[in-house]
Amino acid sequence: METLAVVCGATGPLGRATVGELVARGDRVVGVGRPAERLRELEAAVPGARGEVADLTDTTAVEALWKRIDRVDATPRYLVNAIGGFRSGSVLESEPDDTASRSTATWPPRGGRAEWELNG
Repeated sequence: METLAVVCGATGPLGRATVGELVARGDRVVGVGRPAERLRELEAAVPGARGEVADLTDTTAVEALWKRIDRVDATPRYLVNAIGGFRSGSVLESEPDDTASRSTATWPPRGGRAEWELNG
């Protein structure tokens, strides 16, 4: 069975580039994002990538996503978190809320697949 990379935030610039690099090196990739249209664009731009729509701040959506990923004939090995973004500027001038609201993903769901080897 092949290994699989799951890229969360696949519709943003970093996620899209990551999906492209992983597919180019021969990995099987599921790109996760919210805008379905942008996931279809990703699939068209990166042949071999598979897009999955999910709001990772919604536990029910994450559990449904997990079930869809389980149906892929590959072993999940890598999880890339390219969700959110950053605010440019000095770290010294930033506020705690500048990053907290950008990292609220619910992954993996409770009772998820702990056997995934995400570190490599």
